[in-house]
Amino acid sequence: MRAKGAYSVTFTFKNNCPFTVWPATLTGGSKPQLSTTGFELPSKSSFSLTVPDGWSGRFWGRSQCFKEPTGKFTCEVADCGSEQISCNGEGEIPPASLVELTLSSNTNDQDFCDISLVDGIDTRRGYWRVQHHYLPCQC
Repeated sequence: MRAKGAYSVTFTFKNNCPFTVWPATLTGGSKPQLSTTGFELPSKSSFSLTVPDGWSGRFWGRSQCFKEPTGKFTCEVADCGSEQISCNGEGEIPPASLVELTLSSNTNDQDFCDISLVDGIDTRRGYWRVQHHYLPCQC
C-alpha cells in the first residue's frame, strides 16, 4: 500500500502526426494547475509530464496553431482562449476530443480514464493512448 501523496505519475505525450500539435491540460476540482498547461509538440517528438498522486483533470490536443504579429497565440482547432501556448486554467473550446483522468491516491483504489467526445470530435488526431503502470486507456 502506498501512502497518500507519496507518488507521482508521469505521462508521455508522443506526436506521431506529420505536423506539430499543441497538447493542453486542465486540472479539475479547483486544485492548482500542473507545471505546464500547454506546450508545443513537433512531429515525431515526445514530452513527459509528471502529475501528482490523486490528480484529476483532462488532456486534449490543439492543432493549426499560430502566433499573430501582435503576439496573440491561437489555434483553429480546440483552442483554450488564453491567447498563449499555456492555457493557464482555461478549458477547451469545442470541438475537442478529451482524455479525462482521475488517479487514485493509493494502490487499493481504482484509476479512471475516459475518452470524451461530448465537446466534439477532432478526427485529425487519430487516437489517444494513455498509459502508466496502473492505468491503460486506449481509443
